[in-house]
Amino acid sequence: MGKSKPSSVTAEEAVARMINMDYIPAKFTLEEMLSAFSEEAEVEYDNAKIDKLPESQIESLRVRFLACTARETTAHLLLHDLLFDAHNNQDSEIVISQEGTSKPRYTLDSVAYWAAFKYGIGIPEWATENTPSVNDVTEDSAAWEDIEIRIRSNNKIAYSQQKGIWEEKTFTDIGLIDKKTQKPNHTAGILIGLSNRKKFPPSGTIENSHKTAISRLRGSLKSLTGIESDPFQRFNKTDGWRPRFKLTDDRRNADERAKKAAQYEEYDPERAYEPLNDEAGKWIEDNE
Repeated sequence: MGKSKPSSVTAEEAVARMINMDYIPAKFTLEEMLSAFSEEAEVEYDNAKIDKLPESQIESLRVRFLACTARETTAHLLLHDLLFDAHNNQDSEIVISQEGTSKPRYTLDSVAYWAAFKYGIGIPEWATENTPSVNDVTEDSAAWEDIEIRIRSNNKIAYSQQKGIWEEKTFTDIGLIDKKTQKPNHTAGILIGLSNRKKFPPSGTIENSHKTAISRLRGSLKSLTGIESDPFQRFNKTDGWRPRFKLTDDRRNADERAKKAAQYEEYDPERAYEPLNDEAGKWIEDNE
């Protein structure tokens, strides 16, 4: 049996994966290992020049030395940025794991999201449906700005990229229903709140639970539209996460349409014998 995938990683383990460092011996840090490679490459390069080896060999060793030092520098910068984002940056996507260990650990999917979104580094084995692919980084950023989404009655939701052409799905289709209660879940509540211009998170301070919630909502919106880039603008304390698309709570309008239709069906003597249509009948049933 293969080794099971961990649920979280340390910052060093995350950066090691980003630069394809497969093995770090016990009692060594990532930076110590990379420094050792750079020192070895430098010594061999210097010795080649002293020994007056052929120019082709010297050039090869020079390139190796430069590559090793560049890798060391890249790892140092990635490690610094990951730690800063995770612990000092309010709008970071990195989720700190709740595992009680001596070193802070971070969830795999949040690290994969951070690496792909910020640096175009793909970690497919850590990714989830919410993680952007490397191709998403170069995707037309205006795609979501062309989308309009409407929350409809009866736990339905629709979107349009072209005026007048709508595609509709149910909350269940895109993970907005609680399977136990069969009612809209917390993720749906956030979306409905955003449609009514409510800020998320309300306080403007991000907690791990907020990052998890917005990640799930991203997945639902991507499932609805098929667009893989991030549907939200970059977080800021004043506005929270703001949609990049037009979002409307259309349930009230649907209710008003049903009310008018019900009144027409109920009082038109020439049509009194006909059964009420489904939408109007539902409105009367709910408002008697």
